[in-house]
Amino acid sequence: MKKTFARIGLIAGSILITLTALEIVLRLTLPDPTSFTPDKIYDLDYGWRLPGHALTQTNDLHGEQHVRRWTNSLGFNDIDHDTTRPSGVRRILFVGDSFTEGGFPLESSFVKRVESALIGRGGKWETLNMGMGGFGTAQEYKMWEKVGRQFEPEIVVVMVCMDNDVSDNHPALSHINPRPYFVKKNGSLEFLPMDVASAEVSRSQNLSTRRPWYSDWLYHTYFWTLKRSASVQMRARMRESPSITRFMRSMGFWKAKEVNKDWEQFLTNLPADEQKIWDEAFDVTADIFRKFDVDTRRGGEKMLIVLIPSQVQVYDDLQQFVQNFYVNFQSAATDFTRPNALLKQRLAGDSIPILDLLPAFRGHPGSDRLYFRHDGHWNPAGHSLAAQEITAKFDRLGWTH
Repeated sequence: MKKTFARIGLIAGSILITLTALEIVLRLTLPDPTSFTPDKIYDLDYGWRLPGHALTQTNDLHGEQHVRRWTNSLGFNDIDHDTTRPSGVRRILFVGDSFTEGGFPLESSFVKRVESALIGRGGKWETLNMGMGGFGTAQEYKMWEKVGRQFEPEIVVVMVCMDNDVSDNHPALSHINPRPYFVKKNGSLEFLPMDVASAEVSRSQNLSTRRPWYSDWLYHTYFWTLKRSASVQMRARMRESPSITRFMRSMGFWKAKEVNKDWEQFLTNLPADEQKIWDEAFDVTADIFRKFDVDTRRGGEKMLIVLIPSQVQVYDDLQQFVQNFYVNFQSAATDFTRPNALLKQRLAGDSIPILDLLPAFRGHPGSDRLYFRHDGHWNPAGHSLAAQEITAKFDRLGWTH
């Protein structure tokens, strides 16, 4: 009996030593498989930002991205810039959410591609990236007002993600709370600062639920990460098959999914109470843009609104996947161009320049995808096309002369 236990112990020890040795070799030869973002710094007005000179890493389980980058002194995916604009330099400030922040190196982003495209056109250009993941339009306005305007930009570009920016401007629709909002009272906008105390409590609760160090280490080993990655990728492929989806649901392995709440904006037959909330969200969003436009003009700046299409708006195969996967998605009552049209209708009487990227992205050759399929953000090809369209819009407006 003792010999049997000794043999088992020897085998188990040998396996453990072998796996540990392989783990060490993999860590010395392959990129770190973990993803991490430093804790946010909270602010009453614009909500949050990342700390300055902090390391972030993106390594998604679908194998689409692996990026290590450092924030600048203000916590953005950018280099540091002098507050005072150098003589002869023309500055463009970009504000937005994660599409603008970018989950990959700065030089690949549309922000820097615009700067490169403008070389030799109307002077020396400098672009500033103040995008932050999760931001809504109210936060983008406050980021410009509190931080961005001190850098004396000539042009302010507000990037609007049609996936969720409108919903982020309404407390009843936003997925991230607390956050600061503008609300309409007595026909005018009123600003509601962020409840920083509640955010700190939420962060403390999240910290208290983290795994202990020993299981956290195991969770982030190469072997466990590969297992998670294989599982995630296999599940994603299976979900893309309507027959497999139906079979897995019939066997009780998968629950029927309700439609993403953000995608309610594509439906033309919402119940009256839900439609009222969405109307309020679109109205507030349009009013924030009007305020943004007035205040930038007052400071001698030009403002451009750029509408970023959702991946599901661009690709027919994803539209079909959504209709197959979500049980209550009503294809007959769906209009994927609807949110863009609603926002542009509300701003039709204003002289605010708007660039809707949806036509250009829909017209791009389907074989050259512009988004990471599973992450949902632009890949380098998407950033390249966005930069081309933005630069061309500047030319048409006469801003690059």
